[in-house]
Amino acid sequence: MCNCFYTEPALHLDGQPIPVKGEAKLSGVVFDSKLNFSSHVKYLKKKCLKALNLLCVVGHTDWGADRATLLKLYRTLVRSKLDYGSVIYGSAKKHVLRALDPIHHQGLRIALGALRTTPIKSLYAEAGEPSLEHPRMKLAFNYVLKLKSLPRNPCHDVVFETPLSDSSTVTKSEPNLVANTFEHFKNANISLNIIDNLHVQCPPPWEKHNINVDISLTKQNKENTSEVAYQKEFFRIKEKFSNHYAVFTDGSKLEEKVAAAAYFPEHPDRSKATRLRDGASVFSAELEGIALALTEIRKLSKYHKNFVIYSDSLSALQAIQNKNFKVIDIRRLYNLIRKFPPYVHISFVWIPAHQGIRGNENVDKLAKAALNRASCSGKLICYSDLKPKINSYINSVWQKNWDAEGANKLYEVLPNLGEDFHRRGNGGGRKQETAMCRLRLSKLLKDISDGAKGLLQALNLLIQKYQLLTVKDNSYAIRRLREVQNLLDKKNQLTKISKDKSDEIYDHLEVLHVLEQENELSGLLRFDSDAVRHLRHVLDFLEQLSKVLKDNSDAIKGLLEVQNLFEERSAVSKDNRDAIRCLREVLQLLKQENQLSEVLKDNWNAIRHLQKVLKLLKQENELSEVSKDNSEAIRRLREILNLLEEKNRASKVLKDNSDAIGCLREVLNSFEQENQ
Repeated sequence: MCNCFYTEPALHLDGQPIPVKGEAKLSGVVFDSKLNFSSHVKYLKKKCLKALNLLCVVGHTDWGADRATLLKLYRTLVRSKLDYGSVIYGSAKKHVLRALDPIHHQGLRIALGALRTTPIKSLYAEAGEPSLEHPRMKLAFNYVLKLKSLPRNPCHDVVFETPLSDSSTVTKSEPNLVANTFEHFKNANISLNIIDNLHVQCPPPWEKHNINVDISLTKQNKENTSEVAYQKEFFRIKEKFSNHYAVFTDGSKLEEKVAAAAYFPEHPDRSKATRLRDGASVFSAELEGIALALTEIRKLSKYHKNFVIYSDSLSALQAIQNKNFKVIDIRRLYNLIRKFPPYVHISFVWIPAHQGIRGNENVDKLAKAALNRASCSGKLICYSDLKPKINSYINSVWQKNWDAEGANKLYEVLPNLGEDFHRRGNGGGRKQETAMCRLRLSKLLKDISDGAKGLLQALNLLIQKYQLLTVKDNSYAIRRLREVQNLLDKKNQLTKISKDKSDEIYDHLEVLHVLEQENELSGLLRFDSDAVRHLRHVLDFLEQLSKVLKDNSDAIKGLLEVQNLFEERSAVSKDNRDAIRCLREVLQLLKQENQLSEVLKDNWNAIRHLQKVLKLLKQENELSEVSKDNSEAIRRLREILNLLEEKNRASKVLKDNSDAIGCLREVLNSFEQENQ
């Protein structure tokens, strides 16, 4: 219903009218008057398409960059744009957000070299990239967590005024991203009441503190340094701080349980240990152990001036050394140090863990014992400590969706998302990565077992006939067939075609070569024609695979070698050797053109005719030394020549066949001269 009575408000600023517009761009996000963000999605899609052009340039399937580099480029140039502002525009309706999915899919296809017919969920699993819904959910999680730790933020009351229990009251006409996030917090079993407040006073940067950090032991290579060598280095440092009161600190984590401890060798009764809330990070536990030590040191400052704290957490000591006040616990540590008397000096020293240093071993036992305490301390945890739990929840949602794809053949190969078995040891360049990706994601993946079944059928047929005829001439062929069968079965079970198919193709060619040679040498083996036919059926199947992998030059080369099987045995007649060679060149030229252009797929009929002509000529060469009766071959060549000329006249695209037509004319003239 049109609101004909609505008028735009008249706004003025210093006497100047302020125009009313339907949309406005603020900080890179386009806001429209209805807040449906359709304008922003269109703007974002146009911007991402330009970034995809760079991927197209460097992602060629033959010589382009590897998949890891392309995925990094995609995440940097495209995904970063899609993620920016998603907490705001993510509240748009689903049909509006779905307009960005093709951008995501196209970027992944370019990076992987996958075909357009690849199933979307298989594309996600292969690339290790989920749908855009999951990154939006993750960013919304992080936003709510950080906002919860900033109660003074103007958005805090606006976001959290809707209770968790009332998230169902949000209407569909007014989507609320935060309410949906609260529902996910419930499913992930994450409580927002344990998040610490980030509004802690930051020490003035101009203040000097009587502390120093010694991490000189990190110069030792831990892999090449023995336990005894570390102990000697520790005693050297201990001698350096002989007039300091020593304290050892440590943090420990087992599954969700986290604990921290501080050990005082001179006064073990002063040692402290506490269990933190479940979900806290090891980094927070290490800093909590140092905080326990500083709290007790403040009491001892009446009796001692110099203190040394030994810790095995390099990240914690570096944060103290660099005054990383972004970490809330570092602010608290420095605020605690500010309360010390000015004559107190504190040194922090890094020591390696689990190297037989007595103080470190004792504090480690204290921390692990505190893990089993029934109660936790009341200390809240930093919001960033919950991020790993959020990532785990989002990955579980993605895994659940992937588990529903039971009928997907890639699921049998990759049931657990995140595995990279097909990426290890690739090293074959972009061309091989593309070929393997297309094999894994192609619809022909489900039919590869037909190749193994065909070989097994040929093997059984050969064995049966050899047992009946008691012929041992083909024992080598039988052994080769067994090897090929085992190779296919092994790869089909373990890697599901995760390697190049060229080795299988060459194995088939060798078996076929041996069988045909023995069939010509022995008249008793003429019954093997059925087995040879089965092997040719397998070769045809592999040829279909090579059509999908248009850049698999090794496979095409192997298929061309099939035409050379009779050539070695036609040495008696040399009349048509040049013609046969020229025919092979024509066949290879046509296949190359078919490989480069999808438009030339119709030439496969001509290629098949050429194969028949080539076989016919070679058979005639074997039957007759003179081989003058080539009328049938000449008639078939005329048909192929007419077919190619008609296609050249019908389409300007097919003008590349002129070389093949010229070569065919020469072959035809050669045969006519020989017949005359």
